Amino acid sequence: MFPELVKVVLIECEDITKCSENSICVKTTTNPLGIPVWKMFSLHCWNGACHPPGGSWTLSPEDYRSGNQYLGYSMKSGCLMKAFVPHKRRLDQVYILAKWLRYFYMELYA
Repeated sequence: MFPELVKVVLIECEDITKCSENSICVKTTTNPLGIPVWKMFSLHCWNGACHPPGGSWTLSPEDYRSGNQYLGYSMKSGCLMKAFVPHKRRLDQVYILAKWLRYFYMELYA
């Protein structure tokens, strides 16, 4: 595990609840290699927060005005304003979008 390399984890509402209650999943004093809960964000397409610390960690595609972080549906106009970065100058990083957290920890997938 390389927790300092993990910048953000996007996680299902149900999984963040399970993970936050599991001392093997989250970073604690007894599990320093766990994922810090403040690096995990939930994507929730409905009104209301679905993350233990609240709406600030809940990402929503709609502006529900409920305290969730509004993302919207398209970032195209913002992306077009960014300068192209040649591949050789890009950071070694990756964004992974997966439906289930279990994809990353079940022995079946290792």
